[in-house]
Amino acid sequence: MKFEDWKNESDLGLVCKKLLDNADMDYSFSNCPLSLEIVFYVVGSDIKVLFSCSEISKLNIEKEHDDVPIHLVLEVNVWEENESFHIQIMPEFNLELECKIFNWSIKEFSEQERLAVYPNA
Repeated sequence: MKFEDWKNESDLGLVCKKLLDNADMDYSFSNCPLSLEIVFYVVGSDIKVLFSCSEISKLNIEKEHDDVPIHLVLEVNVWEENESFHIQIMPEFNLELECKIFNWSIKEFSEQERLAVYPNA
């Protein structure tokens, strides 16, 4: 998989099914107001997918006690219902999220970023 083949993709369902079924994930919170940024690094490619969620009304996270920086993702589901976006991420880092504002994009994962994310690779 190459960024060039996916850079103009607009079907989030297809992206979740084809790209985020084997990805590494990192996340960060910011407050005032609370928002969550999620970055998925698609394994074996130069693709990263970014999720930005704000106006969060529901958030549930279950993960192992190990505070590893990168989490394995095998399934991501996103749907819109009742004017809210619902996001579900599984299995190693189980996340259920509901938010009013949701944006996503596909970006190229540079070699410099790869070294920062995977320093021992």
